[in-house]
Amino acid sequence: ALGLSPHAPYSVHPELFEGLVDCAIRHDVVVAMHLAETLDELELLNNRSGRFVDFLSSMNLWDSATLGSINCTLHYLEKLAQNKRALAVHCNYLSDKEILFLGQHANVAVVYCPRTHAYFGHSAHPWKKLMAAGANVILGTDSRASNPDLSIWRELQMIASQPESPPVWELLSMITTNAAEALGHPRSVCQIKTGIRFAGGVVAAQSTSLSGLNASLLSSPAVRGYR
Repeated sequence: ALGLSPHAPYSVHPELFEGLVDCAIRHDVVVAMHLAETLDELELLNNRSGRFVDFLSSMNLWDSATLGSINCTLHYLEKLAQNKRALAVHCNYLSDKEILFLGQHANVAVVYCPRTHAYFGHSAHPWKKLMAAGANVILGTDSRASNPDLSIWRELQMIASQPESPPVWELLSMITTNAAEALGHPRSVCQIKTGIRFAGGVVAAQSTSLSGLNASLLSSPAVRGYR
């Protein structure tokens, strides 16, 4: 899918961000942005201080007036929500107000990257709270910089292995239908249905119970794809 991706609040000027979202709206493409990824990012937005200010200052790029009245992640979410489809990547640290907003604007899908999240040692991700609020939460890999591979199946295994998580089959939509819809694809491309060309994967798993099946799926190797 075609799209635009202003990276993050600390690396994209607010005016450029606004312009890119407007461009995405005009051309009807997805727009994606990394948001609320670190506490340092929140420190930058909330207080105009912290390690990002030091980093930008070291390159003579910091101007406290650049952010204007922006003081939280919600500003970016509100702009993204103006587009038909948008991705808010990471969202590791959201306020209750921001979670409520995402629950009311499911066109802004939250892209949770479980293994990258674990790699950097962030506190528990609010994905369950987001889903309970009505938000569309899907899975991503972020990049090879923080991941051993780019297997979306292993991301699903990671999230399904968390305490009190639903079984694997109840989370499949996070990497199939919901993810397809968030990227602007019809849900039908991820459904097994008469008259639709099959595109899927097969996982080796054996069990005599549902709990055993879930355990087998959590330890199974990567999915083998078929078309």
